[in-house]
Amino acid sequence: LARISAYTFPVAGFFDAELHVSEPWASAGAGIGGHVLHLLEQPKMRARLSFTEIARLRSIAQRLAAELDAAWPVPALCHSDFKASNLLVHEGRLSAVVDWEFAHSGSPGVALGQLFRHALPDGFEKSFAAAYRAEGGNLPKGWRELARRADLVNLLDFMNRSDLTKDWEEDLRRLISKTV
Repeated sequence: LARISAYTFPVAGFFDAELHVSEPWASAGAGIGGHVLHLLEQPKMRARLSFTEIARLRSIAQRLAAELDAAWPVPALCHSDFKASNLLVHEGRLSAVVDWEFAHSGSPGVALGQLFRHALPDGFEKSFAAAYRAEGGNLPKGWRELARRADLVNLLDFMNRSDLTKDWEEDLRRLISKTV
């Protein structure tokens, strides 16, 4: 993940077919925070979350842009679906990362949030942090909580889906509640 984030860009945003940023954001954090604010205004969100939850999430989103940009000021390659099922391992070593359709120039905090979304084995965080830093990755003070807040962009995007099942919604509510 640190090697992926080592690829940087002059601006943040979504890629075109040539892997150039075609829809630039004001900053990586502004793109994430702005999308969270956009999602909170959607009718499905207002039907699925309470007024109080939306207000708390809006407050978090308004601070998120500045927090992400302070932690990771240079837009970097963000896989945006970094999880075990998208990692190919051969002979005990990572051989490829697949499923890049959501990749963009953004904040490493998004990928970190996805990776740490669910409970992981004891010792994983410490080992991950050591390896990430050894590969040149930046993990600022408070990175876990900041990554959790950055992952709101994904959790709320899921919460806004039409095909959301009751079990999935309950899982999302549990994950979101850890953030607010």
